[in-house]
Amino acid sequence: MTPTRRAGIGPGIGWTRECVGSVFEIANGHLDLKTTGMKDMKYAVMNAISDIQKRHDRPGTLTGLSTGFKALDSLTGGLHGGELFVIAGCPSAGKTALAMNMAEDIAVNGGQSVGFFSLGMNRQQLVPRFLDRKSTRLNSSHRT
Repeated sequence: MTPTRRAGIGPGIGWTRECVGSVFEIANGHLDLKTTGMKDMKYAVMNAISDIQKRHDRPGTLTGLSTGFKALDSLTGGLHGGELFVIAGCPSAGKTALAMNMAEDIAVNGGQSVGFFSLGMNRQQLVPRFLDRKSTRLNSSHRT
């Protein structure tokens, strides 16, 4: 499904209408699940049971990528593909700093590529913050 734009309707409304239309087509038996890429609920249940079994068999281990924050990782089991986490809060509450810490930990300690998206800051604002954090760490490590 792709976002659509109509006169006076934002892309979110068009996309929502398209999704609802697809649900009705599925319910009425007019849309083949094989062509949509959608899976039967039994597969989701089997995957969930498998994930629960893995966590039970290996307590304390993560099933996803570590964020670098143990308390968060213990609640979520780590970050998994297909999930979307939204970090929300008041201005100057540290949302970007938290996300940058998580991205850095995943990239440096996890060895994974990270895409970083911010609605509140552009590249010219984010890169200096990242470099400042790194230079502070480098400078403090050279002082000791």
